[in-house]
Amino acid sequence: MINIDIAFDNGDVGLGDYFEQSKIDLVSFVHATRNDHLINEIPGPRCNQAYIDLRVPAINGGNFLFVCYSHGKEDSLTANGDFYIKKDVNCELFINSFFYSMSCLTAKELGVSLLGKGCHVFIGFKEEAGAFLGAYQSMSIACDNFAIKKFVEGYSIGESVALMKQNYTRQIDVLENDGEPMLAAELRANRDALWFDGDRNLTIDQFAIN
Repeated sequence: MINIDIAFDNGDVGLGDYFEQSKIDLVSFVHATRNDHLINEIPGPRCNQAYIDLRVPAINGGNFLFVCYSHGKEDSLTANGDFYIKKDVNCELFINSFFYSMSCLTAKELGVSLLGKGCHVFIGFKEEAGAFLGAYQSMSIACDNFAIKKFVEGYSIGESVALMKQNYTRQIDVLENDGEPMLAAELRANRDALWFDGDRNLTIDQFAIN
């Protein structure tokens, strides 16, 4: 059994639908790829410190995946105008986790703090990151979810992140060929802001629990 928690701020005024569609895309992929998963969805109203502080210790009997689709700051993940995970507050809960944060800035301080508390891997953005809506939303979500999907398929996380960056480059070329230089520049900035640290050889098999 693989434990996967997915936090998504579907109530956000600007990007709520984007965050929810990102979650749906990942959940659909996991359902189609593995039959040994246990997914816990954490929608916007539960993206708060009180819920996280109760939920995470309940699953932390072994390795687990924690995926976030919400806004971020350098030291925290935020929803509903407040943090739900923050440096020096509740990072110690994520010992033994694989932490995947498609949130702005979180790699600067939060990711470092999580790794210092025993998180196996942190993937996130060290700068502001953009999200496409409209005609290119599915492309944007696919770019965001690329490495976590490869990891679920069985690639090591080091391989998964390398493939994610290659996919960014392919989609940048698509946008340039489509006559969308501004979007191509935004996606290039996302690729360059992507940050990863931790055990490069980690695989999904190491997250199986009885």
